[in-house]
Amino acid sequence: MEKLLKRCMPTYQTVEKIGEGLYGSVYLVKDNLKTRAAKVVPIMAERSLEFSSQTELISKLSRDFHAVLEYYEAIKGEGVIDIHDFHFLEHDTIKHQFQADLVILMEYCPFNLQNYVLDHFPLPLADIRRFSVTLARTLSRITATGADRFLFTDLKPSNLLVTRRNELVIGDLGGFKRLHSLSMTAAGTQLSPAWSAPELILEGKSPDLPSMIFAFGLIAYFLCEGRLPHDDKDFLERIGLMKKHGGVALHNRKLPQHIRNGISQSLNFDPMQRPPSFEHIIRIFDEDPPFLEVTHAAPGPAASQPSRQPIKKAFPTRSRRWEEPVLGMPFVWVPDGCFIMGGTDTDPTTRDNETPTHEVDVEGFWMAKYPVTQAEWYKIMKTNPSHFKKGGRHPVEQISWYEAKDFIDRLNALGPGNYTLGFPFEYQWEYAARQPEDVYRFSGSDDPDLVAWHKGNSMYTTHPVGEKQPNALGIYDLCGNVSEWCEDPYQSNADTHLPMAGEHAAIAIPAAQRSRVGRGGAWNLPPQRCRVIDRRRFAPDLRYANLGLRLICHRDTSD
Repeated sequence: MEKLLKRCMPTYQTVEKIGEGLYGSVYLVKDNLKTRAAKVVPIMAERSLEFSSQTELISKLSRDFHAVLEYYEAIKGEGVIDIHDFHFLEHDTIKHQFQADLVILMEYCPFNLQNYVLDHFPLPLADIRRFSVTLARTLSRITATGADRFLFTDLKPSNLLVTRRNELVIGDLGGFKRLHSLSMTAAGTQLSPAWSAPELILEGKSPDLPSMIFAFGLIAYFLCEGRLPHDDKDFLERIGLMKKHGGVALHNRKLPQHIRNGISQSLNFDPMQRPPSFEHIIRIFDEDPPFLEVTHAAPGPAASQPSRQPIKKAFPTRSRRWEEPVLGMPFVWVPDGCFIMGGTDTDPTTRDNETPTHEVDVEGFWMAKYPVTQAEWYKIMKTNPSHFKKGGRHPVEQISWYEAKDFIDRLNALGPGNYTLGFPFEYQWEYAARQPEDVYRFSGSDDPDLVAWHKGNSMYTTHPVGEKQPNALGIYDLCGNVSEWCEDPYQSNADTHLPMAGEHAAIAIPAAQRSRVGRGGAWNLPPQRCRVIDRRRFAPDLRYANLGLRLICHRDTSD
């Protein structure tokens, strides 16, 4: 190997081998002025009908070599290791193959991240933040919208290096793949099962942004804990425990709660429940960004809140429309009735948690015409926590259940006191979404494009409320844009908890049942998950960029 390196780098002396992986070896090299690392990657081309002669095989390898140069030009920059030179060394034809070596001269990094963490554990919180934010910014940059969008499919500590400047960089170019070049399955993709998302290993899915966010979550967990989650279990047991608990528990007591929540959310078994982007993750890990801090002021009027004015006839009569008096939020009357809740066993699209079907009697109520908007949220809370800050008419999102409850409490305190706003129970939500025809898969139509912003038409963002068609009651966005918090604790089937008609009191939730129900589709969900019967579970203390709220109103009978 020393002779091979001497052929392309005659001024350098090979000192020692410092690393070896599946796709090549790394050597420490020096000249009189510099210390570098040289990676040697064997490459080969086999004879085929298309490449049968030695000239054609050499041409194929040469194209592969120039593709590597093109890849590096597209991804180089902050967070990617500095490459100083590339060399292509040809060999003779061996049987039906032509072999060559790709030699990469790059900066020397004294540690990979795995050894760095183990040698310096426990890391200071500042280093955990710095490494996490650096990695998230790098991954955000390479996955940014444009012609050159990349994924890093083999994200693990041994492929991340710590420079002599104590900066984190991606050190293995082999894990980069152009997004449009990935096949429909994970077969043949460079990845490490222990550091990969479960859907890649268990279902053979193609790597994508959610799977890379899961791998990032494992890296962040490793920075905090010095090990993988449940590392005393085998892969299937570990993934099973993470699925069962909806995330992971971190034991590092120095971590702020929002960072714990962000890591746990990144490691959610369901790809749709993970953070929607690396920009979102950067906000979580950055130095206590203001949007993460929620001021729990006492409910009631304050100088920064809308002034409380005398309101006449504030409580709605059973007319078709009513306007909430503090924010002017329009409500629609949902009449009394009875319906069959849930999905049927004969419908192949029905999921386990959507059964059994059961009859529910419903007392009429008012439901907000639209989800709560960012402008409405800001008027009460004086913050806008949303990921998509694109205008006041966009739905508010990235709010926990508890923060949504705080918003409701403050809004109720500003009203005249003869009505109460609240979350819908999920039976109320489904009843309103199905009304009045109760024949459509989506609220108002069998065509999701007419009534919902979903993964196939949203361009991966929220949209102003009310742009799609309403259902027959005149209620908008029930099956798309953002999902909506419900009052209920999540249960494994749809009829475990059915409150009496008109009930809207607090529910005592056992510790093991802390998850809350979310209903309705969202901008990042496929149409199948936007049906009126779809149910999802959410941790009430976490924030999601695809989850907001919609209010209902009922009369206060305590007077």
